[in-house]
Order: sequence, then structure tokens, then C-alpha cells
Amino acid sequence: APDPKSGAEKQAIDRLRARSISVEPAQIPTADERAQSAEIARDKPAIDLEILFEYNSADISPKAVPALVALGIALSRQDLKGSVFFINGYTDAAGGADYNQLLSQRRAASVRRMLIEQYRLAPDTLIAVGFGKEQLKNPAKPLGEENRRVQIVNTTVQAAAGR
Repeated sequence: APDPKSGAEKQAIDRLRARSISVEPAQIPTADERAQSAEIARDKPAIDLEILFEYNSADISPKAVPALVALGIALSRQDLKGSVFFINGYTDAAGGADYNQLLSQRRAASVRRMLIEQYRLAPDTLIAVGFGKEQLKNPAKPLGEENRRVQIVNTTVQAAAGR
């Protein structure tokens, strides 16, 4: 029998994908969609990347390029073609919640844009979600740089056959 949880996850992902068909998505995920994305990502394969940004900036720094090149090459592999990935952005605990949420969204979107433009990945296979300071990697060190990260999550959903 089909897993009802995976059906609900696919529907949630497809709603986000529908807004991600262009390089610049029409609308950022809502608080409910962020919560649903976090729940979906909880048990999916994921990696945290150290993507460095200048203070108060969503511009990708030159130091971050090697990690993004490796990611772009990996996501371009034939066996991953058509797979849908979340690009989750996070900040440390400095600053206000609203500001950090928007900054983390802009940073995730910068990584997404670079992958689309440099590696010609289909926009609807990359969903940028900013979580701000909601999910610190190291709660014992809330201002630690390890909390400022981008996480790539394989949703295990396929965008379309033959993509």
C-alpha cells in the first residue's frame, strides 16, 4: 500500500515547486510551509555546507565557491537529475527573528541562483527555504559560525520522469 506520509510530502513539495519554476521564485515559503519543510527534511539525506557570506550580505563570498562547485557537480550527475532538493538557509542567533529569517532566505536563494545559472539545474528541482535562527546547529553556542550554514536536503521526490 502507498505510504500516506510520502504522498502528503510530495504534495507539499509540489506546491513549493510550482512557485519555483523561475530563477527568482514568485513567493517565499510561509511559516507553515517552513515548518512542513523542516518536518519533511527531518529524516531525509542531508549535508551541511560551510557557505561563507559577508556580514549582513547574501552575496556568495569567493571562499564559498569551492564548496558550491563541488555541490553543482554532484547535483548535475545523471543519477540525481530530476531529484528535488531543499536548499535550507540558517543564521546564528544574533539579530532579530524576522531579520534573520529574511537574511537566511536570501542566502539560500543566492546558492540556488548560482546552481541554476552555473550548472543549468532545473529551477523547480531546487527549493530555497530560509529558517533564520529557528534551528541552531549548536544551541550551546548560539552565536557560533557553525550555525550560519546552508543545508542541502534530498527530498527523495522526483520532479518528472526523464528530466
